[in-house]
Amino acid sequence: MIIINDIHLFSSHALYSVENFEEILNFYRKMRNEIVLAGDIVDLSNVKKNEVDDAIKYAQKLKYDFGPRYLCGNHELQTFDSEIYKIPNEPILIAHGHRELWGQEKCEKYYKNSSIGAGFLKRSILPAFDYFRHFKNPKINNEQENRINYLLQKYSCKTLICGHSHIKKKIQIGNVILLPRGVNVI
Repeated sequence: MIIINDIHLFSSHALYSVENFEEILNFYRKMRNEIVLAGDIVDLSNVKKNEVDDAIKYAQKLKYDFGPRYLCGNHELQTFDSEIYKIPNEPILIAHGHRELWGQEKCEKYYKNSSIGAGFLKRSILPAFDYFRHFKNPKINNEQENRINYLLQKYSCKTLICGHSHIKKKIQIGNVILLPRGVNVI
């Protein structure tokens, strides 16, 4: 299984261009791998204002192509409702991770204060912020652990796989596997 997360297409800190991303998808499709897009694939909150329509159309195309295997991350700004994918016949859930790591209150505040599109200043500052996220040592606190355990129990699962944190390498903390940005082979 291939899990792709936190690509942030259309933003100033995108990992790939749309064309390169399509090449990656086609490569794994030819190998008949199941692909899950685990959120923040299209960055609607940081797209240039003159590219908003293209970004929305591309997100809609991916949603059409991947259905429930394209999960909404915080940067998709709730444009669709798939946020969790249960791997068939496995006790494993995949989520972007923002709800599980942030909690409902922070998510609601984020969405209330976010809009589609970004100006020059916001698009200029974000890459620097993203760079420094690599230096933090991820931890799961008690509140996060409670949210994650509730979710796992609800779906009768043992493990949650998620992105969102932009860490440098894949790590496991208890029953959570945090993925780095990009293509992850599971």
